[in-house]
Amino acid sequence: MPGASARWRRYDGASMVPADIEARIERARALMRACTLCERRCGVDRLAGERGYCGLGAEARLVRELLHFGEELELCPSHAIYLSGCSFRCVFCMSGPVVLKQAAPRCGVALEPQRFAQVVAARRAQGARNVNFLGGEPSVNLLAVLELLRHCPPDTRVVWNSNMYYTPEQAELLDGVVDVYLGDWKFGNDACAMRLAAVPAYTQVVRRNFERALVSGARVIARYLVMPGHERCCLEPICRMLAQQLPGVALSVLDPYLPLFRAGRVPGMDRASTPAEGERARALAARYGLEVVR
Repeated sequence: MPGASARWRRYDGASMVPADIEARIERARALMRACTLCERRCGVDRLAGERGYCGLGAEARLVRELLHFGEELELCPSHAIYLSGCSFRCVFCMSGPVVLKQAAPRCGVALEPQRFAQVVAARRAQGARNVNFLGGEPSVNLLAVLELLRHCPPDTRVVWNSNMYYTPEQAELLDGVVDVYLGDWKFGNDACAMRLAAVPAYTQVVRRNFERALVSGARVIARYLVMPGHERCCLEPICRMLAQQLPGVALSVLDPYLPLFRAGRVPGMDRASTPAEGERARALAARYGLEVVR
């Protein structure tokens, strides 16, 4: 496995906005006419104003943006762009009021790509190494992201901070655009995914998208949130899949977990994780030979 320094020499010199950005925009627009951006495939015509499971129609909503120093060290400082709407319903979501279907259309302001490109340029002048799309969930906002990148310099570096639950149709449009996939791997089995986030076929979809991200040549980091009591059912299967099927994907262990949003109502999820649980998670990842980043 190449060392991080080798990967980041490529990252620092990358030119990430592809020449066919206009064609990709048109293909993303077509996907929204019978929406198949995420694997829920709700099929609504978002361009006509219908709202998908994510709560969004045609318009992307900017909740906030900032120069972020709290991401993984190799990404900082990062220009974080928070977008509304999400394909998950995590009981512990820190952005619950933003991602709820009913709330998504009302949160933030409309993202105007050409005007916001000036904000991206200003953050870059302040030291931002990349543009970091998150939310909510960026994959349900693909069209607006591509339209924004059309107005950015061709060497703009893109971090895709995603739940990794998007379709192969979207994955194709991300190839050559994304320089760093910073993907959540929340659950190690479908039962936990359904119980805690109402997500069907979770493991198959997320594993497939991590595989696709890895072969794209991008830097790929899987994020795992240390949930209390989920070491055996979630963390260990994730470590095993990364080690056996996805060598080259680094792991970022996030802790502490806090019982935010509706987690206080869910037995077992109603307490914060402990420092000891975080250290055990990192030790387990190391035993599987994974690259653990901070």
